[in-house]
Amino acid sequence: MKNPIRAVITGASGGIGEDFARLLAARKTNLFLVARRKEQLEALALSLQSEFKVEVEMLSLDLSLPDASEILFREATKNGNEVDFLINNAGIGPWKKFIDVSLDDHKKIMQLNMVTLTASTHLFVKHMVTHKKPSVVLNVASVAAFQPAPRFTVYSPSKMYVKLFSEILSEELKETNVRISCLCPGGTATDYMANNNQTLKGFNPLMTSEKVARIGLEGALRGKTVIIPGFINKLFAFFPRFIPTKWNVQIAGWGMDLAVRETDSRS
Repeated sequence: MKNPIRAVITGASGGIGEDFARLLAARKTNLFLVARRKEQLEALALSLQSEFKVEVEMLSLDLSLPDASEILFREATKNGNEVDFLINNAGIGPWKKFIDVSLDDHKKIMQLNMVTLTASTHLFVKHMVTHKKPSVVLNVASVAAFQPAPRFTVYSPSKMYVKLFSEILSEELKETNVRISCLCPGGTATDYMANNNQTLKGFNPLMTSEKVARIGLEGALRGKTVIIPGFINKLFAFFPRFIPTKWNVQIAGWGMDLAVRETDSRS
């Protein structure tokens, strides 16, 4: 696929989502940006409009709400606007023991990471198939889709779902104008960890969000189904298939305990 004409990006107010927006704006793609943080979205929209001379619309929306997908689709396609690129980047996942997270918060993780992503994909794919222009949906999962870890009790299975959903849908749509890709990043230098009560212990090299976004964008535009940025992340995705799940979970838990510290979510 050549440069998209109009892209919708969720979770666009920072991190990987913001870098997706900058990379696409540099390709002269008009943007529809979605996130909860209105001030950050407004600042980003003004910056992209000024630097790249593209059209940027924004929507402040909590995508964990049950009707968020319908609101997003309606606003992104109103006045006959067509979308040929959807990036489902928004996601949450606190690193905490299962019973230390409220049931409502677990439901919110599942709603945002799986239900909203699925509903948005359904709405936009039908729209894309109808307008018949070459189109792409890029779903953002995680290396946690390959490597289940304690304290990611709900987050990790939600990302496994995103990966499998993307792979199956890619096969179903192979005879259409729509391509489905799934980006599976590992540790990335964004505010995601701070927002999900995590901090690093000592030295722990992370990929930059710009590099992750660039690899994801290039892979999606080439039609690659599963995209894993970085050699270390590829190893994390490759070796678990040869080890019993119980050992995988134990190893991942040991590694996370060495690398990550839980912060007080009330601070």
